[in-house]
Amino acid sequence: MGEDWERAVRAAVQACKQHGVKLWLYDEDGWPSGTAGGRVPQAGPGCRIKCLFARRIGAPVPPGATPLGQPLEGLQVYRWVAPLGDERYRGLCYSDLLDRQTVATFIEASYAWYADRFGDEFGKTIVGQLTNRVTEHYGLLPAGAVPFSTHLLETFELQHGYDPVPHLLILFSEEQGLAPNTLPHRVEQGGPGSARQFRLHYFRTVSRMFAENFVQLIESWCAQHRIQLGGHLMWEESLLKQRYIGPSLMPAYR
Repeated sequence: MGEDWERAVRAAVQACKQHGVKLWLYDEDGWPSGTAGGRVPQAGPGCRIKCLFARRIGAPVPPGATPLGQPLEGLQVYRWVAPLGDERYRGLCYSDLLDRQTVATFIEASYAWYADRFGDEFGKTIVGQLTNRVTEHYGLLPAGAVPFSTHLLETFELQHGYDPVPHLLILFSEEQGLAPNTLPHRVEQGGPGSARQFRLHYFRTVSRMFAENFVQLIESWCAQHRIQLGGHLMWEESLLKQRYIGPSLMPAYR
């Protein structure tokens, strides 16, 4: 986003305008989108990707990991904020795209940068902005990690009506460490209050946060600036791959 890039984009806009060609902008310098060339994770730890993972008590954990909730059956859940230093992200890390303020930082660093310089051509020569391979869970994460974000716990409780912290171990084990009736209206075969339902509640919360705080926020910004939002998400090939590393497509595009 330096002077050379601005001159290159301006030349492209002028050439497209001269020849009647419609132009789409790209919101990143590589992939996956979401870091604005590293500006977003550099804005502070709150903007860096986060996760949960579980380990046996006494097992080594990555620097920066903090316990979350009480241990059960010798297992402890930890939350973790990615440090800088991931070579895939220019020695930085990926961004927390479940977090609304992080996405606002991304919009300001990428989308608004273009609007400030080329906004008079939005809706005319410039018709859209592309986002590429966006994901909620990517990078050098601890083994067995699941997505997490600053406001995920409170969002979960607002959506589902109970505190998720005492039940987080369910994300990493089948039924270990769970005393009877520890979940609301607990039943063993996958109904209301089961471990299966808790996992469903957790990942629905993740998917909803991604849809609302990334897709819808950027889509709304584009609509206000008279351009379209296009692109695709990470690992769309199968439902399994979507759940393993990326957001669920249907909630994200709903």
